[in-house]
Amino acid sequence: MGNLNRRQFQLFFLLYALLIACVTGNEISFDQFQADNPGIDYSSHKVCFVYGASKVTVVEGNPQLGYQCKVRLEGFSENKKDAKEVCESKLPYYIVDAAPQPNEGFTSCTFQINLFCDFDHVQIHGKCYKLVTGFSNLQEAEKKCSYPKDGDQARLAQYYSKNLQLYFEQIDHIDDAWVTIPDMKDYYDNGSGGAKGVYVQDGAWKYDVSPGTILMDDPESLHQAICEYTPAMTMAEMFYLAKIYSEIYPFEIYNGGAVIPTSSYQTVFQRSLAPAKNNKEEIPHFDTKHFNEVCMSIGKILNVKSYPMTGIEEEYNDVKDRLTRHRFHLTNAFKDDGCKKADFVQWNMDDTFNRVYQDCPPGPAWSEPPVQYKRTYGRVFCHYVSNKDVKTRLEAIDACEKIDAALTGFDSAEEFDAVRKSVNPQYPPGSYFDPNKGLPRKFFGPEKDGIQIDDHYWLGGKSPCENACDDEKFNKRHEASWANGVAVNNDFLNHGNHEGSDWAEKEKEQYVSFRSDKSAFHIHPEDFLYKKMFYICGKSSDLKPAERQKGGLGSGRM
Repeated sequence: MGNLNRRQFQLFFLLYALLIACVTGNEISFDQFQADNPGIDYSSHKVCFVYGASKVTVVEGNPQLGYQCKVRLEGFSENKKDAKEVCESKLPYYIVDAAPQPNEGFTSCTFQINLFCDFDHVQIHGKCYKLVTGFSNLQEAEKKCSYPKDGDQARLAQYYSKNLQLYFEQIDHIDDAWVTIPDMKDYYDNGSGGAKGVYVQDGAWKYDVSPGTILMDDPESLHQAICEYTPAMTMAEMFYLAKIYSEIYPFEIYNGGAVIPTSSYQTVFQRSLAPAKNNKEEIPHFDTKHFNEVCMSIGKILNVKSYPMTGIEEEYNDVKDRLTRHRFHLTNAFKDDGCKKADFVQWNMDDTFNRVYQDCPPGPAWSEPPVQYKRTYGRVFCHYVSNKDVKTRLEAIDACEKIDAALTGFDSAEEFDAVRKSVNPQYPPGSYFDPNKGLPRKFFGPEKDGIQIDDHYWLGGKSPCENACDDEKFNKRHEASWANGVAVNNDFLNHGNHEGSDWAEKEKEQYVSFRSDKSAFHIHPEDFLYKKMFYICGKSSDLKPAERQKGGLGSGRM
């Protein structure tokens, strides 16, 4: 992975520059910071890193209680109340501690991270946000934002507060984007109730308005879109909410969760009997039949703890042939990691909240089977290669966004090699080919009417470099950088093979491609010789609950 030091990574937050804190501590790479501090999502890693956190702390040493970052923000605060306002204005998380440091001109903030957003989303106050960069009308924007995430359905983002502008500045390249407005009357006298509007940021100059302005526009006008989804509930979030609301409601907080007393209760008797092996008497047969139905009539059971043993029906089935008159306790909870060998107590309380990356979903008709690669910091990335279809760059971006992806990037030579095995450009019959002294010219179709491709694939990067641009190896500035959150290792991109390309910044914006016959990265303007190319899309795989693991009671782990 690239050696991106803390100062370099600040450039990634160019739009965040006015909010950025004075960075202290050792100069370490962002990759190293991620590796040293697992457990939180990518956008939270970036916030902690850029604001100078030396580490991510596990709350009370228990990951199920969440994670915290302690940072210092530029800005004077006189007391704890002022300090908390400073922290809340810049950090979209729970602020658990804030303290003024008037003599130093800083404010100390500690914030808590309980939830987990996908890699290409930004976490803001319990929601995950993503910019769809392609321009589309309102109907198409809503369609692009309707993708499944963590059991939830993403949607067009709701701009519920003007304060969101402070946090949307974290999201790069927002020009003007469709959002949902709870009440347009808050912005315009002739506005109606719930409506769709356009949030303006970098493109404010086009409309002669200030950044953060909400505009009304024709539904057929073309804009970007900001999408949102609600991440999966975690045990840490439940603990935190229970702790907060226990000041209002009579919750009981303990190490295993929270007890919420109710006015309704019911005793469940299990009376079913089964004949004993000797057929001389009947003994109780314990199972969970109808247990859910009865308990759901009272309220959802989040977790149950029982002694001397916890179990589930499958585990009972494993050992029932060995039982005669033994008691076997069953609960409606299940365990991810089974029981400790000696104490029979359910010890892993992650339950349904332990989540892992799942396999990459199948690609669309134009794609080869997805290439699945696990990056060094645990993220599973999916690459979808188009070997037969050629598109302009904007058309390729649109094709990627339809599968909730972006033009891809690579974080290592190993990942690049894995994807390269699926790259095999296919030209239609009759296509023109010219050896051209070792740098072949290849047309998609005949020379006269065909499109010159030369085995190029669109990738997700651009020049001039926009983030992590300092090249420490050669003591200069990188020419290009990965974009859209698809990769972070700009050293790999800029130090790689560039045969056949003038790898240098130009006045015009240039875009990154991959020439497969030379295994080389190229950059060139969008309106250059290559109007269309093959393309590769990429995205993180979705998270899913960890597979339930049986306690192994039937195999002698008792």
